[in-house]
Amino acid sequence: MDDTEPQAQQRLKNQLDQWKDLEPRQIAVLSPYQWDRSVARLLGTKLTRNIDDWHLNKAPLFSTITSFKGLEADAVVVIDLPGRDSRAMAFAELYVGFSRAKHLLQLHTRARDTYDWLSSL
Repeated sequence: MDDTEPQAQQRLKNQLDQWKDLEPRQIAVLSPYQWDRSVARLLGTKLTRNIDDWHLNKAPLFSTITSFKGLEADAVVVIDLPGRDSRAMAFAELYVGFSRAKHLLQLHTRARDTYDWLSSL
């Protein structure tokens, strides 16, 4: 069964709570979608979209996967992963998102078929 938006928001909040011992500048939340289409927007001020504020340790960073290319963080959660058959993301974009984590990587999808597909990789 696919998650609802509030369920996806709660999973993201729980993930960030699990990483409470990390400093905000160690955490990045990446999405294939802009802020206004991402479940991250529901967390409001718990995340920053400003990379300078992130470097100043004010809050974990929210970024699109594409915008985060060339950067990395100790802990990365990739959210809003679309359904497996969606054309919203190319495999190369998945690779960029997944390879940004130095130590911890979490993948969050609302679509059951994506979860099954990623688990089989």
